[in-house]
Amino acid sequence: MTVRLGEREYAALVRIARHRDTTAAALVEQLVLHALSKTDVPPPAESHPARKHTTYEEATAGFRQDGPLHAEPEPERERESTG
Repeated sequence: MTVRLGEREYAALVRIARHRDTTAAALVEQLVLHALSKTDVPPPAESHPARKHTTYEEATAGFRQDGPLHAEPEPERERESTG
């Protein structure tokens, strides 16, 4: 459903909303709900997912965790002084 209001219509809606101590959005919501209550609504369509839900574990079963990008540098050994 699309509701298109020109600048004049929107300004009038805002004035009405202020007069009723509410918002334009609330008035539009009331309008839509009222329209839906007067309209024949078809029953929900029969729909089923195309496939069963895949869990994270199932989706990642063939992968292994990446190793570190860089090996940690070995700490420098103190050089033994000779002679």
